[in-house]
Formats: sequence, structure tokens, C-alpha cells
Amino acid sequence: MRAAPLARWLPRPLVAHTPLCSPPRAAHPTRWQDEKLLNLYRLQGRSEAEGRDLSLVIFDARSKIAAEANKMKAKGYEIVANYENTTLQFCGIGNIHTMRESLSQLRELVAHGGGEDAGAGWHAKLHSSGWLRHMQGIIKASVRMARALHAGHSVVNHCSDGWDRTAQMCAMSQLLLDPHFRTVRGFATLVEKDWCAFGYKFLQRCGHGSEGEQSERSPIFVQWLDGVAQVLRQFPTAFEFSEELLVFLADHVFSGLFGTFLVNFDRQRQLIHKLEEKTVSVWGYLFKHFERSFANKRYRRAEGALWPSWHAHKVTLWERYFLRWDPEMHPPAATGEVWEDDAGTRFLEREGLAGAEALASPAAEGTDGPPQPARQG
Repeated sequence: MRAAPLARWLPRPLVAHTPLCSPPRAAHPTRWQDEKLLNLYRLQGRSEAEGRDLSLVIFDARSKIAAEANKMKAKGYEIVANYENTTLQFCGIGNIHTMRESLSQLRELVAHGGGEDAGAGWHAKLHSSGWLRHMQGIIKASVRMARALHAGHSVVNHCSDGWDRTAQMCAMSQLLLDPHFRTVRGFATLVEKDWCAFGYKFLQRCGHGSEGEQSERSPIFVQWLDGVAQVLRQFPTAFEFSEELLVFLADHVFSGLFGTFLVNFDRQRQLIHKLEEKTVSVWGYLFKHFERSFANKRYRRAEGALWPSWHAHKVTLWERYFLRWDPEMHPPAATGEVWEDDAGTRFLEREGLAGAEALASPAAEGTDGPPQPARQG
């Protein structure tokens, strides 16, 4: 493999763990090193005699057809006959290009709203976009991986490169298994750990400050937030935070208002661009305004794992995000529920300021509100 496995999650008590790695070079002369290393993960620190019954489950996020095609690029998959007590499961999740095209079709559809003007073919076009089918695939793969961990198996997760589908699956499975990650501070830790610290390519996928490399853009992080929203909808009391927090993050991964999602690596953020000095973390704003704007009033901590359904009647369009511009989709006044998006600039109103330009003014310096527009140093 081109990159050593990195541990994502260690449950307590330690009965299994989830490493992330690149795909193996199945025909490479040094493949025995891969095989020996993964066997050590399977044994979980035990001797061969003690761990003879322990098993390892490898989740390849790709389809088998895609994995076969990737062999030509030295991005193949494991020959399970070479591993002890090991099984391999292909998850069939599409790549970044598939997801970008799917979102493009969905965006064209929702731009016209869901009312009468949308026409009788609206649902057919939604199905044709493939977005809900992709969401089902991500949730299904994550549940399968979470169940393997819950059963005490060690798990290895990879795809062709390890940037996108693996981040979605690893982060989602941890969210399902560990109630800490369903609290607001735990969720912040999960995003920082599995997306920011692991080097997710925010710069390329979100197109920050660049008009080129259109082929590298893809809605992977927003798609994961959509998946979290699907689980929240099925388990409305299990999360400390509300859907508004997910919409807020989906907006500000693109806004540049916060430095959290700029560039790709902590080294770039801290040493090269010094974003901690020039920007403010999105979490500081969320924590400060949490009770008023982002708390789930129905929250009841559930200690057990969550097992959401991925079937078509359960996975629906994320209306709160995709259809919020359509007045007909907003909750009826009689419900008392209001869709009000937080653009991260509420403190301007309290200070009697107006407009985004106030964020860069001397009056905004040193305030405890949202940050000045993020700059890449």
C-alpha cells in the first residue's frame, strides 16, 4: 500500500479499531508487508495463538468493477486468500466525478422549486439525478462497517485514494456507534479529526480561491452532512444539535468566513498561512450561539448505537438545505417552526453595523463575534 494505515477510532473497551489506508499493490513484490501489517491489526495486540479466532473486515468503498479498473493505476484490492480470517466487502459508492454530476442535476432541479411550476416529472428527475441513491449507498456502507465494529471485528477502510468516500464512511460509522460524537462538542471533534486533521482536500473539493481544477470539485463534505441529517431525522432525540447546525456548516464550508475549512492540512493552516492568527474557528461561533440557535430541544442522550435504515422510503431529499429557497416548502405558520438561516453575522446587528464590509473594519477588531473574512496568507 502507498500509505500506512492510520487509526481513526478506538472503542472503549478496546475490542476493535478502524484503520484507514490506501489500497494495496496486489502484485507488488513487497505485498507481504501489507499482509503482515493487516494481520497485526486483526490480532489487536494479541499473539497468534490468542487471536486465532479474531477476524478482520476490509471495506473497499468502491465497486468491484471500479476496483478492477484501478488495478492499472496500482490501486487494486486485497486478495483475501493471502490474509488470515479476513473478508473483503465492496461498497459501490461513486467517485467524486459521479457525485459532482449528481449534484449538478439536483441543483438544476431544485433551482425551480418543488411547486406546480416544477411539473409532473419532478420526482422522476430527482430519481434520475441519483442523489438519493448515492445517499442510500453511503448510509448502507457506514451501517455495515459500524455493525462489524460493534460485533468486535477489526475493520480496515479504503478506496482508490482515501480522501473522500473513506472520510464519509469512517466519520458516519463513528457517529452511529459513539454517543459522544452526537453531542455538539463531540461532533466538532469528529469533524476536526476525520476531516480537517486527516487532510481532506477542502481547497480542491470546494474550489476556495481558485477558478481552475473544476474536475477536482465535489460535494463530498456536504453529502456527509446530508447523511447526518438523514440519521437525525430517523432519530430526532439522539443528537444534542439540530438540523440548523448542519445547514450552517454546509454553508460555511464555502463562505470563507471562518478559517476552519480553508486549505487541506493543519501544517498549512498553522505554519504556512497562520490562519489561527488571521481567522476564527467556526466552532467558537457555534458554541457561543449554540443554545439559542443550534440546540436540539428534544435531545435525550442515548448510550447505544444507532442503526438507521437506508431504504428508499427512509432516505429523502434534505429539504431544509436544498429547498429552503422555496417558500412553499417552509413549515406552515401553525407549527410555530421557522426556517431561519444563521449567516454568521448576527453580531453585526447587535453592534449596529451593516454589511459584510463591517467585518474588516476597526470596529469589528477584537470582538467576540464571528471572524473577519478569512484570508489565505
